Amino acid sequence: MRSGSKIALNLKRLLNFLLFILAIILLAHFIGVSEGVFNFREFLSRVIGTVAMFLAFFYLRKITLTVIGGDPFKDKNINYFRMIGYALLVITGAEFLSSFRETSGMRIISIQPYFSFSHRFFIFLALALMAFVMAEIFKQALEIKKDNQLTI
Repeated sequence: MRSGSKIALNLKRLLNFLLFILAIILLAHFIGVSEGVFNFREFLSRVIGTVAMFLAFFYLRKITLTVIGGDPFKDKNINYFRMIGYALLVITGAEFLSSFRETSGMRIISIQPYFSFSHRFFIFLALALMAFVMAEIFKQALEIKKDNQLTI
């Protein structure tokens, strides 16, 4: 077995575990609604963020399976990377909503009393942009692969 396959297999196991943990966290959000003071904006932000993170890990797992199969440069992986990018943009939006009119905690940019941007906002935004760049890289790699298959 190639070392890349071992890494991909371990990544698959890790992603399976993370998907399981995220499913438990999502369930905990709904169970925790009855406890304490209910803040709808925070609850909605957490649920949307958790679902989007679940989807991002789900699509990353699908990409990992094609790496294990030895053929990662496929049209569906391009779409998976785009879906990961969209999911991360949703998380970025949820992070922005959760920080709306928030004045406590570490903030990078704060326009009081309206909104502020935390470091998590910029991290998820950067990850989303990287996922879109990876989609374009895979698109170009797929075109090169198809051209090479036509060459004798």
